[in-house]
Amino acid sequence: MRFGAPGAIEEELASFAAGLRWDAVPDAIGSRVLLLLTDALANGIAGRAAEGTARLEDALLRIDGSGDTVVFGTDRRGAPLLAAAMNAYQITAFTMCDVYRPALCHVTPEVVPAVFAAAQGSGADGRSVLAALTVGLELTARLGRGLGYASFRRRGFHAPGVIGAVGAALAAARVLGLDADGAGGALALGAAQAAGTFAALGSEEVKLHQVNGSRSGLMAALLAAGGVRGAQAALTSADGGLLHAYSDGGMPDRIVSGLGHEWELERISLRPRPGSSSVQSVGECASELATALEGRALRGVRAVRVVVPESAYVMCGATSWDEELSALQSARYLVGALLYGWPWWVELFDVEHRSNEQVGVFAREQIDVVADPGMPVGAAAVSAELDDGRRLEIERTCALGDPDRPVGEADVREKLERATRSVRTVAGADAVATAVKGLADSPFDLPAMLAAPAGCER
Repeated sequence: MRFGAPGAIEEELASFAAGLRWDAVPDAIGSRVLLLLTDALANGIAGRAAEGTARLEDALLRIDGSGDTVVFGTDRRGAPLLAAAMNAYQITAFTMCDVYRPALCHVTPEVVPAVFAAAQGSGADGRSVLAALTVGLELTARLGRGLGYASFRRRGFHAPGVIGAVGAALAAARVLGLDADGAGGALALGAAQAAGTFAALGSEEVKLHQVNGSRSGLMAALLAAGGVRGAQAALTSADGGLLHAYSDGGMPDRIVSGLGHEWELERISLRPRPGSSSVQSVGECASELATALEGRALRGVRAVRVVVPESAYVMCGATSWDEELSALQSARYLVGALLYGWPWWVELFDVEHRSNEQVGVFAREQIDVVADPGMPVGAAAVSAELDDGRRLEIERTCALGDPDRPVGEADVREKLERATRSVRTVAGADAVATAVKGLADSPFDLPAMLAAPAGCER
């Protein structure tokens, strides 16, 4: 039995989730889904090498136990909930997963692991997996579009563990083959587990919001498959519906307006390099400056000024780099490290690099980060004063990977190649990329390619 008055928005979302077929997805949208999936896999493989990965896995093994579900980049397998949690963590570990900027929500860390874990347990084929991924990516973004983000953010909530849990639940429901009633149950049970606030910013806890979103979504769908149901108006009820409890009621009509005809997942941004969304443009500017300085390793640079939007300054302006996570969010550290001449990849944030004394002193004493209230979200400017009196300045109006500056297949492929060089998998980058492209016409054997060869546990 489901309680509460029927919710028209909830019913429309559940019907879309249950009914979407991959053949009905426009070619351009299908290509975007494949690109987002490939990017997520690159992130998930690379994330196996993150400092917190082993620590989290050891804890989750005591909670969820072992099983047969693949965890990316390792020959160890886990129970479905553990695998979803670990893959979610690894996708987001180096802070280079996607971001839906209108709601500051990372989407693939919740959706992809929940779908993969559900698919491995149900025997779903590649076409069903792709339909489910499309459901999760689109509906999570649409929930963000109608969330009423300003009110949501004022209340301190962080979107991945809130709307991500609902999007992942609907995606997992689709790959399990649930009908509209079952998908509606998954939606409600996902909303019941929504959690995560910005009090976690700067701590390892913030990554657990993505973990919670994926794990909760998977559990919601599995419970719904077993016949468990929830509130019919889990999103829109005035008495505790997600849009009212977490925001000011939101804009529910925006969630479903144009559903199936207009595709919000096109607005999901990608990040070619590690680092929070707040420092992506900053890093681009610093990389271009480093090229102009011709590898001087900070010599001849008197001072550096970094200008970012106010919202970015909160995230990256005064952040230290004592730990891997904080370094990934620190504008000062990233600029200093790139001007020093190091490549911008995951090793940049390991303990050896971030403890470099020359970079540390330069970042603390000669880099100034300021906020510009009029600067648009995603923009940045970095200027350097040189000892010879010259001043060099580089600006970006938005980050590479945003809808106005999209990355292409070659960029994501390069990222996948870098990831498989950092962490070994059964299949290399070429084979993984080929398998993703051919997923619609094959059984779902992709997870086995993403494990590490036996004996190569990292």
